[in-house]
Amino acid sequence: MPSFLSVLLTLLLLKVKQLGNPIFRTIWDCRGFFRRSDRLKPVVQDRRKDFSESRSFLLSDIISRIYHKFGLIFSDVLKLSWRMVFRNRRRYKFVIVAIAAGVSGIIVIVNVSDSVDRRIGEHLVILGGATIIDIERFDFDSPHPGEFYARDVKSLKRLPHVVEVAPVVSVDNIEAAVGSTRIMVRLAGVDASFWRTIMAHCRVGRLIEEGDVFSGSTYGVLGERIAGDFFGSGDPLGKTIQIDHVNITVIGVLGGIQGPDTLRTVFVPLTTARQRFQDMHPIKHLRVRTDHWKEVVTTSDAIRKLLESSHTGYESGLKVTHHPERIRRVQETVTLVKMLIYLVCTVVIALGGFGTAYLMLASVSERTREIGLKKALGGRDRIVMVQFIIEALIVCLFAGLLGVLLAWVGCAATNTIMGFEIDYGLLFVSSIGGFVASVIVGLLSGAAPAIKANRMTPSEAMRFE
Repeated sequence: MPSFLSVLLTLLLLKVKQLGNPIFRTIWDCRGFFRRSDRLKPVVQDRRKDFSESRSFLLSDIISRIYHKFGLIFSDVLKLSWRMVFRNRRRYKFVIVAIAAGVSGIIVIVNVSDSVDRRIGEHLVILGGATIIDIERFDFDSPHPGEFYARDVKSLKRLPHVVEVAPVVSVDNIEAAVGSTRIMVRLAGVDASFWRTIMAHCRVGRLIEEGDVFSGSTYGVLGERIAGDFFGSGDPLGKTIQIDHVNITVIGVLGGIQGPDTLRTVFVPLTTARQRFQDMHPIKHLRVRTDHWKEVVTTSDAIRKLLESSHTGYESGLKVTHHPERIRRVQETVTLVKMLIYLVCTVVIALGGFGTAYLMLASVSERTREIGLKKALGGRDRIVMVQFIIEALIVCLFAGLLGVLLAWVGCAATNTIMGFEIDYGLLFVSSIGGFVASVIVGLLSGAAPAIKANRMTPSEAMRFE
């Protein structure tokens, strides 16, 4: 029995050796050396080399076969699709412009949105003071609720997201007189930093400056309603207003959008108010401006912790106020504007996609006999379908590339002209996203024409007139 098995194994190995497989050739050559590894190693190494060479030859042969079967067909289809698109380039120009405009618009908005938010946050008058935090000292249960000092202003300016800190002293309902006209006004002592917190400007004249505060001059800037009540349509500059036996010379009238308190306020230098008017020496009001309306809440918490730690024993008299309803309205407005812009850009891209699909369907109808001839000569259905999809992809890829280039130019222009900060990492990622979106539009717009061309039978297509 063992002799029979050995004969059968020998015959099997001889047959395999004739087939030329390197592995079994190794086994055949090594059949008498299984017990002597020192003589087996060089033979195994030689056969392993032969096997690796045969494997690399087999892999290259497979790649060559795949290329000749699919690569040449795809390259021919690609060349034919490019030739058809180039021939009908005038037909596709409006579609390309629409898709490019939509892609570039979305990329630009994504990249400048943060800078737009920040720029909106700087226009405090328009936002109704959404980035303003008011810090006040009062306690009805204590005759001495505390006050703020210059060191508090310096400490607050070092906090993150704080742009400006302005000390304010004020008194409501004090009598002011010009000749025989007497009205009750609000008197406020401010320095130059106060105007930067409310983004104020003068309709006529100028604002109070640091030199006025340093010299303690008796200059005043009027709210628009006070100027109208005292001087009507006349020129108020250089005129004198008497407040608590102090003559105030008018140097400016505020313009723009003003709050109800600002309209009826007379602004004087901070040092003048603290030295010349009763009960206006202690600073019990600080106005803080943040760099972004999104940071107001966190900055308010940081301000409270800082002042409570530096004014121990006066925590109950501290009031930190911001305006969450204004922030909410601003946030809703900004989000609505962004969504409208995104919607417009998306609709433009969709219109470009629909235009591409419509033109491709028209192209299928025009080339019906051509499609039938191809199928009658042996052209496969999927090759015809792929051709129309590639044509739509070429149009949309070119439009996407043009849109990305326009977006880069637009971002560079906004950075140079308007000073918007551009994150180039985000710009790169959004450009890839825009390019991918154009590819998706090309696939979707080419699907319907490709399916229509695929469903045609050669006989029906050849009879088409």
